[in-house]
Amino acid sequence: MGPAFDTDIGRDTMEQIRSLLTADDSTVLLKLLRDETERPGIRSRAASLIFGPRLKGRPDEYQRVAALARRFYQSRVATDAWQVLSNVALALADQVNDSKAINNWVSRLREDTGLLEADLGETDRYYHGSRQAVSLFITRIRDKFRNRPAGRLWEVFYLGTRAIAGDEDVIAVLRECSATQHPALRHLCEESLELLLPKRLTTL
Repeated sequence: MGPAFDTDIGRDTMEQIRSLLTADDSTVLLKLLRDETERPGIRSRAASLIFGPRLKGRPDEYQRVAALARRFYQSRVATDAWQVLSNVALALADQVNDSKAINNWVSRLREDTGLLEADLGETDRYYHGSRQAVSLFITRIRDKFRNRPAGRLWEVFYLGTRAIAGDEDVIAVLRECSATQHPALRHLCEESLELLLPKRLTTL
């Protein structure tokens, strides 16, 4: 698949960039997102920045960007770089509470182990290792699964693939989250629990 990620813009730098952006930057970010001559890593980071604090107090712009992001994913799901599609799906889930794209993306990952490992590996790198990612996702899931359930789908999926079987903190938050009224998230929590709960030995 080539370099897993061709631009090393880490989490701290992303936060600095995010704090400088305004609602007036939508056009530039969306143009960069669409530009297939640009490296996937740069375009992926643009996808991560299309929402966030810069749109606070601008509901019309928020809805406009959300509609364009949905259209982008739907029109390019079969052709664009995986890094870009992944982050557009994540942005829609986390910032708009729209689960359609992320459900589609997770389904694709289940069918392609190479793509799965590439995407999981990018998450590992972004958070400076799987342990840090697991710890952060536990907190996010617990704090946000009631109000933004779609945004927790990737985090629960990640825990089910990266957490250590029997990890009590992970199991506790997945059990808590499985009480959600969001069907896709509930199913994913239950599936992840099945993978991570210690298997009981039975005797004949």
